[in-house]
Amino acid sequence: MVRKRKIDAQKYIRRSLRHHREWMRDVSAEIWGYAAEAIPRKLAAKRWEDFFKISISLGQAGIFFGIRGIVSLVEGNKQGWQDILFSIDFIFWDAKIEFRVARWILETTENPKLPLAEGIHLKLLANLFCVSSKWRDEAARIFKWALSVPEMIGQDYWQERRFEPFVASCMDHLKQPWTKQEAKKLPDPYRAVALSWNDDAQLVKALYEVCEYHCEYMYDHPQEWDPPFFEPPFDLLPGEVMLVNWMRSLQGKPPLEVDHPLTRVLPLSGWELPEIKEEHEWIREVAKAYRRFYPHE
Repeated sequence: MVRKRKIDAQKYIRRSLRHHREWMRDVSAEIWGYAAEAIPRKLAAKRWEDFFKISISLGQAGIFFGIRGIVSLVEGNKQGWQDILFSIDFIFWDAKIEFRVARWILETTENPKLPLAEGIHLKLLANLFCVSSKWRDEAARIFKWALSVPEMIGQDYWQERRFEPFVASCMDHLKQPWTKQEAKKLPDPYRAVALSWNDDAQLVKALYEVCEYHCEYMYDHPQEWDPPFFEPPFDLLPGEVMLVNWMRSLQGKPPLEVDHPLTRVLPLSGWELPEIKEEHEWIREVAKAYRRFYPHE
């Protein structure tokens, strides 16, 4: 049985969009200025210790393109998808470099301060796994590795989370459904998704409630110091629905239509992001610079 949440999803969505428009008007030029100055300088770094600080600026660029893309799409400009995809590229490299730094610290430092990684970057990888066909495999690889190393993520953090454990479970059930015992171990509201996997009507209801949860936790929340969907563009992408429909495609099942305010914010065609092959020039340069330090990764 699906437990219904009592929230006003439209209110949360309107608040997020209002915040994005205000951010573009008041803050975007300053943030972009920081990133535009720092990224080329860090790309030229000769030492890993100097280069890896680029991740902060990559995150700033990811926020800039994510918000600009959302605002453009909501205002009817489909070119906003290009910004969304740029944003996802920058966010991926931010998270990848942060986890490589954590691994480097573990390998080179005696008695390092634990945990080595911040939960925010695990959260970003989980969101990337949901929405990005380009980075899904690599995001899953880093995500699983981080969970396998006890020093990476604090257990207190992990035990408080709901979204990330659900995504981790999805990674293990791409081609076969959960057993009832496995499904019952998942946190609410995701438990109902696993329990309803073979009943399309119940699964749509479960995903509707997941969208409610998504909207409730896309912004600062009194019960969640690190909301799972705070970072754009993941706040207004129905990532869990996209993930479930991708998993269903692997199992030979048709996509499900979930009629919820969250699924109507951005003009998605189907349940995958548009395929646009163009990459931002800085992403190509970041990948090239990273290979200077870790040529076999």
